[in-house]
Amino acid sequence: RDDVQGTKEINKEFVYSPEEKKLLHKINWTTTPFICIVSFFQIPNQFLLQKVPIGKYLGVYVILWGISLASMAWGNNFAQLATSRFFLGFFEATTYPCLQLLISTIYRRREQGTVFSIMLISSCVAGLFAGPIALGFKSMNGTLNWSGWRWCMAITGAITSCFGIIIYFLMPDNPKSKWYRLTSSEMDIVEDRIRDNAVVISKKYQFDHIYEALQECRYYCYIGVCFLISVISGFITLYSTILISKMGIRKEISMLLHIPVAGAEIPFLFIVLYLSRRFGENNCIGALTSGMIFIGLVLLIVLGNQPAAISGLLLINVAPTFMMVLTLLSNNVSGYTKKVFYNGSYAVAFCLGNFAGPLFINESDNSKNSGENQSGG
Repeated sequence: RDDVQGTKEINKEFVYSPEEKKLLHKINWTTTPFICIVSFFQIPNQFLLQKVPIGKYLGVYVILWGISLASMAWGNNFAQLATSRFFLGFFEATTYPCLQLLISTIYRRREQGTVFSIMLISSCVAGLFAGPIALGFKSMNGTLNWSGWRWCMAITGAITSCFGIIIYFLMPDNPKSKWYRLTSSEMDIVEDRIRDNAVVISKKYQFDHIYEALQECRYYCYIGVCFLISVISGFITLYSTILISKMGIRKEISMLLHIPVAGAEIPFLFIVLYLSRRFGENNCIGALTSGMIFIGLVLLIVLGNQPAAISGLLLINVAPTFMMVLTLLSNNVSGYTKKVFYNGSYAVAFCLGNFAGPLFINESDNSKNSGENQSGG
């Protein structure tokens, strides 16, 4: 997900020729079909998650995901890059629902918040290294007559596929996996953990669970919060570098400022996790994290292009809110089919929110940003 969302931003720095600048500017318009693909594939994904082993299923799609990402490095026209991005969305659609389902079935409810926070912290750590890595790939412009952005796609795609192979062969995908080498006494503990989760893995798709979920008020609350937070995430992800550069900060420095911006989410995640476990309250803590995002947005508006406005970006930490929503969803939803449906709906809301976020920018600013993208920033 981070590789794809960062493509537009990376392209501004990595383009090597005027033809590539125009080509990569065109590929940014494939965001709409990309989001639609990720959302649409959640329908068959709902059934496949219950019919096949999750570890093998996820491993295959991560391998193919890496291949489609790497193939973008050899794209020389709009059709080739658009096709690669089509498959990128198709293969990416399975990842988060699989991970969320694995966490909710393997770990106890009181452990799930911690595991979700670790998952989001890993994403934040990736953000810490995104700026320096981007500058590193930029320095590869011209190596073997390739642009830096092509090296970025090829190398990160290869790493992704290798990790997919590891997932396929080594990742346990159920509480009683042979990889745990459980003894008979440990098997009793596992049974107790399964009862605590109120989730029993089943290959039968129960449509009554879907009907029941659609009648629950909390379903619309969880999905609504996810969508609204994703709107903010989509805008900040796409335009944070531009916002920072408008504060009078040089382009290279603005890329490196992603380090403190991404790093700010890590201590916030630890604080939110501690408060959640200390007081045993997820709803109020989740509301508190949303309030912090609101304060950050107000600071961005009030301070405008002043350097102090970066404090607003530091407060717009969407990861803690996502963690609380995932924890609430995982802890409070029972039934395997219902949990699969909730996770799929969460993925759709996340994608649609990230797509809608950049649309809220003013038309004049959008034209300016498009011009900046075409000229390499």
